[in-house]
Amino acid sequence: MTGNAVIEVSGLIKRFDDLVAVDGVSFSVGAGEVFGFLGPNGAGKTTTLSILATLLRPTAGSASVAGCDVLENPAGVRREIGIVFQESSLDTKLTARENLDFHARIYGVGDRKARVAEMLAFMELSDWGDRLVERLSGGMRRRLEVARALLHRPRVLFLDEPTLGLDVQNRRKIWDYLLEGARVDSTTVFLTTHDLHEAERCHRVGIIDRGRLVVCGTPAELKSSLGGSVVRLRCADPEGAARTIMSTTGLEAKLEDGSVVVVVDSPAEFLPEVMRLFGAAVEAIQVEEPTLEDVFLALTGHTLRDDEERSLGAWRTAHAATARRDGR
Repeated sequence: MTGNAVIEVSGLIKRFDDLVAVDGVSFSVGAGEVFGFLGPNGAGKTTTLSILATLLRPTAGSASVAGCDVLENPAGVRREIGIVFQESSLDTKLTARENLDFHARIYGVGDRKARVAEMLAFMELSDWGDRLVERLSGGMRRRLEVARALLHRPRVLFLDEPTLGLDVQNRRKIWDYLLEGARVDSTTVFLTTHDLHEAERCHRVGIIDRGRLVVCGTPAELKSSLGGSVVRLRCADPEGAARTIMSTTGLEAKLEDGSVVVVVDSPAEFLPEVMRLFGAAVEAIQVEEPTLEDVFLALTGHTLRDDEERSLGAWRTAHAATARRDGR
């Protein structure tokens, strides 16, 4: 994506003291594209988005949004973007309509009243337009934030984990609104997520892990890159089974959630060999097409869940150290 790129990033680096949060990331996003940045907490997703939205300054490298350099013309970037943060940034003491009207005034939206009414209707919030935000449900608030982000018809919409904490029904609704709203106004969407279902709905996905962009492509391209079907084998000794499979068949076998995971060209040929090797020791076998989780595992050697748990463990360790230091 170069000729009609709306977002261009080259060699982007962001350091926080000794921590390299973003490590030489390069990619581009085309006009009207829905681009997903997939990775666990702490991978560098939000840091990258914050640089693109001019909320953070990069340590090195370059980035431009809608033709505006994030360092040389941050005001130009801000005029062209909408953003939905992880945490709500609505004024809870204003009504839904007042929140949108205030945003419309800031961006100089013409015919504010009509545009606000249009977005409330689009998000199915017309009946709650005059209700205080503090009295709206979590799903309604999120829809209102999406309405606000799209209100001024931005060229680029940044979404930082937009459906975090919502139930399945509200997640689906938000996505339907997002995709339709972006389609109507030809808006380019840059989304950070660790949700595989959200990543599947993107035109292209960039997998980021520990600050580095590992791979980029359409969901179909990424899954087909594994080159076969995924066989999950559950048995009493998964570590021993993995070693046996690798030494006997030459195939790579990895452990995931207590199962042995092997990518094979032909399950019909591989499964009889598994039964010959392990027989009654086999507790369960599952054959499935590759998923983005399998792609992540194959490219990084660990799962998204592994990194989530590692990030949580690091947070707990840091929190405990702070508590000891403060005498708590």
